Amino acid sequence: MKLYLVVTLLLIIAGMSCKKKQPEEVNPFTPSVAGATAPQAVALAPNFLSIYTNILKPQCANSSCHDGDNVNNFQPDLRSIESAYATLVKHPSKKSKDKKLYPMVVKPYSVDSSFMYFRLIDSTGDKMPLNGSALKIEELKAIKDWITDGAKNQYGQNPK
Repeated sequence: MKLYLVVTLLLIIAGMSCKKKQPEEVNPFTPSVAGATAPQAVALAPNFLSIYTNILKPQCANSSCHDGDNVNNFQPDLRSIESAYATLVKHPSKKSKDKKLYPMVVKPYSVDSSFMYFRLIDSTGDKMPLNGSALKIEELKAIKDWITDGAKNQYGQNPK
């Protein structure tokens, strides 16, 4: 009986001394919908799922670039497909020097008024990706066609 009490007491003490694992930091833009999954590999096409998966995520959502760093105010936030769309389409262009010419990062149906497209083809030294290779012609065409077609989201819906 004494042994049973000692063992029980030791188990209780051991259980109380265990530290609780701290939860990981959560990205506020990560979808919380049951069954939601990260974008899978898709062929390059003029739609947002393809553009995000093939161009934005691998080439632009890098550490110290468009990774949601609010300290340096690098817009847009490309950590998730949701945050990318929200900070690109119909989002005010904060870095444009000419707000009349480029009022939004991506202005649906208007490549010529979309600051993002200008930065991708810019020849004045501010071309994006800043420290990376220039986008391929087919990547630029996919982005241009996506904007011209209305800059629909990953579900094919028009921006609100």
